[in-house]
Amino acid sequence: MDQYPHREQDTFVTHGFPASFGFKGGRDYVPGSDIYPAAIEVARELWGRYPDEAMVTFHKLLKHQGIFRLRSGVKGTASEDIYARFVFRLAEKKYELVLNALDQPIRATRPYDEKDVLRFSKMHTNSIRMTVRSDYNYMEQIIAMTKRLHEVVYPNVRAKWLFTRLHIKDRIDPKGYRECVLVIKAERKLQNILSQCSIFLNELAVGHIFFTAIANGV
Repeated sequence: MDQYPHREQDTFVTHGFPASFGFKGGRDYVPGSDIYPAAIEVARELWGRYPDEAMVTFHKLLKHQGIFRLRSGVKGTASEDIYARFVFRLAEKKYELVLNALDQPIRATRPYDEKDVLRFSKMHTNSIRMTVRSDYNYMEQIIAMTKRLHEVVYPNVRAKWLFTRLHIKDRIDPKGYRECVLVIKAERKLQNILSQCSIFLNELAVGHIFFTAIANGV
């Protein structure tokens, strides 16, 4: 990975961006729909613009405050506790941002109604469609739509589906979603464990979202 773009002496060990997360909708963990927007705002702060591409993996549920750390040439130890990993591409360079937990409790909470997010959505055979709303961030809408799609397309899977991976290209800036038609299409399911759905914005393919089935729920 490339070095920290502003000060070469900084590494992911010494330079971090503390988050200010809250719980929402009765959850006792920070959802990916809040972690992702926070991460792309860190990227915008670092480079003055949103990345051209984002590849995201979520490793575990964050139940405390977190801190984003930018990777450099220094490798983390085997015991490094990573909750999420972001690989951002800007032009031809790639940068890695990881999310670690802090020993700080989360005290804030806010209401969140996922059914309201989907109020104007429409189901089709293997896809769900909705015009992007301004009162929710686009990742909240993508995740809620994908959840609903799983309930309809994969009704026989008795596990809880959890958002675990994301790949978006050329559509990171929230402004690019305003009043666009968002479509999530079910593509494949592997052994009732991993699913892959495609993301379309105004009929243009912009990425994929992956869910993992958790047998015991969360």
